[in-house]
Amino acid sequence: MTPFAVTAVLAMTSCSAESARPVATDPCGRRVAEAADAITISEQVRLLDEAIYLCGFLTLFAAEVDANDGVLNVPVEDFVRRRCELSPIDGTRAAAMCDEVSPTE
Repeated sequence: MTPFAVTAVLAMTSCSAESARPVATDPCGRRVAEAADAITISEQVRLLDEAIYLCGFLTLFAAEVDANDGVLNVPVEDFVRRRCELSPIDGTRAAAMCDEVSPTE
């Protein structure tokens, strides 16, 4: 085999990642996936705040969180409840799913 052929074979096999995650095409799924890959906690929380607004409903947000292992280590409803109260983003505090979680007492 020529050096060119060996290089071509190595290049072709190294590009085929079996564990590659599909890229979410909807804004809700994309934000949750970006949050799962975020490096800092503040960036993760900001992206999840955006996802709360974009996902619309708690069931959709929870499904996206479940699809991205490790993005939250607290119950989804508890996280959403706290973010609906504390987020600096107006759209997050007014999101439809905020009505789905009961306020803390």
